Amino acid sequence: MSSGREPCPVCGAEAGREHHPGMAPRMLRCADCSLVWRPGVAAFPVADETYEEGYYEWWLELPEAVAAKRATFARLLALLERQVAPGSLLDVGSAVGLLLEVARERGWEPTGVEVSRHAVQLARERLADGATIYHGRLEDAPLDDASFDAITMTDVLEHLPDPMASLRRCRELLAPDGRLLITTPAVGCLSERLMGGGWFQYKDEHTRLFTARALRTALDRAGLAIEATGSVRKTLSLAFVSRHFDAYPRPVLSPALRGLTRALGPLARVTLPMASGEMWAVARSR
Repeated sequence: MSSGREPCPVCGAEAGREHHPGMAPRMLRCADCSLVWRPGVAAFPVADETYEEGYYEWWLELPEAVAAKRATFARLLALLERQVAPGSLLDVGSAVGLLLEVARERGWEPTGVEVSRHAVQLARERLADGATIYHGRLEDAPLDDASFDAITMTDVLEHLPDPMASLRRCRELLAPDGRLLITTPAVGCLSERLMGGGWFQYKDEHTRLFTARALRTALDRAGLAIEATGSVRKTLSLAFVSRHFDAYPRPVLSPALRGLTRALGPLARVTLPMASGEMWAVARSR
């Protein structure tokens, strides 16, 4: 079934088709670059409704969650550091500042930009020594071109109504030998193929979802070339995963995880690196 005439947000093709017909929210798949996107989304969801109080707190309540997220960010920064030595770093979508915190400990000079006013407040409290964190969109932040040795966008690209504008701005902000690290859900991964339209990454705030081909196309059109890529492993606990599926319920899976978490007791809070259905890529300017 044809999508009508809304062009693909990455390549501009007008050849979208229904992706998993009947799924909610409704999404289209580009026949040219394979991007999956939600039609009719022209701007960020209002931060007060989507990314404010409650969006972050549900995982901050878990004792092991902050340590687990820090471990994931350390693993990702180690991948980035294979391509570029620590220097100035911009974290796009810096949330409550955990990646900024880990980056600073590893020798980076971090700056953040975040659309959620509430998250910016929490991050500034966490990094209480005057770390620079801008509230608003990347494209509006008062940042100088060619001023960052590295830019990170972890779990951000899928939220952006205009990912190409943000990627092009990243290209402008990178120093000549700088690198961009992206993580984003991977359409076509094993969990997506098994779960179909019920995949856990299909949620209201994920308006653009990428296959590996779509990500490569987007980066190429933004003037960036992938140097390295792979599958993301996040440090998680069963209790954390269960809380995620309470926040984003799935029939059968949510109650099953809840019951297993109760049955395992303290063992459900043990953290391990797990495949997360996401991909990472490090890119540089072409």
